[in-house]
Amino acid sequence: MAAPLIYSSSPCKLNTTVMAATDLRLSANIASQVYQHSGNLFPSVAVLSGAIPRIAFKTPIKDALTVIGTGLLALTNLDFMLAKFSNSTFIKATTSVHTKWNASSGCAYISGWSIGQGGICLADVDVVPLSTDGTTHPLTRSDNNAMLTLSSEPILHTLGPLSVNGSVITGLNQLSVAMNHTLDVRVSDGDLYPRNAALLAGSPTITGEHLDPATLLTTLSLIGVNISANVIAYWKSFDVTTQIVSTANSVSAAIASGRIVAENIDAGQNNPAKSAIHVIPLSSTATHPLVTSIAATAPST
Repeated sequence: MAAPLIYSSSPCKLNTTVMAATDLRLSANIASQVYQHSGNLFPSVAVLSGAIPRIAFKTPIKDALTVIGTGLLALTNLDFMLAKFSNSTFIKATTSVHTKWNASSGCAYISGWSIGQGGICLADVDVVPLSTDGTTHPLTRSDNNAMLTLSSEPILHTLGPLSVNGSVITGLNQLSVAMNHTLDVRVSDGDLYPRNAALLAGSPTITGEHLDPATLLTTLSLIGVNISANVIAYWKSFDVTTQIVSTANSVSAAIASGRIVAENIDAGQNNPAKSAIHVIPLSSTATHPLVTSIAATAPST
């Protein structure tokens, strides 16, 4: 009996950019059902009505915002691979033996990102491959492929401060962004697979944890405040030369309208007090309420 083959993750290619990827996941999302009739004790027929495959992976936040942005990215090419390990050298093979799935149509979006003190900020990317005719599976498999080569080594980011109406409130310990996209993936006419998709709406939110609730409440009170100037969340970069956290080349997300409130203030036994933060971004136009920058300078304090 042959030894089982071992595969690992690899970079992902969206259009022409090969991106670093971790936690790669393919969900087949097969739609099937059984039919039980005539008083039978068990189902006697199983039918397959199609599938809506999805791909998800994590990638550094700067590259995600550069390639995808805060909306929906139309795809004319998608490649993702399972990297094969050699049974003789027991490391990832350097020859063209890797398995690849390709799609010529689809869309990708950032569902959110989260970071705590000392971590590396990774964005969660969701990809929806689309069929060209509704009857052909959106993903085509091929074997014996060369490994994808990264377009560039990613610049990494970590947690930064939060500025509220022009003032930095120090003490931020964790920050999460949820894009909350409403995506319609359309299957019709008895098709097996989706041929179209649309971004119908979004309701982004930012939540965090703050370690100085008394100072935080001096600004926000127990009822919160309107965003009169802006709220800016920062993610500091790791300097590409020293690999030490730097305020230069930071990622930022600015909210010009909305409300920020403090929630769930906790002071447990033998634990320092902390408070949850909730930012509600608003936009009265088609402009996304999070205006991001990949070349910001984070406040030093």
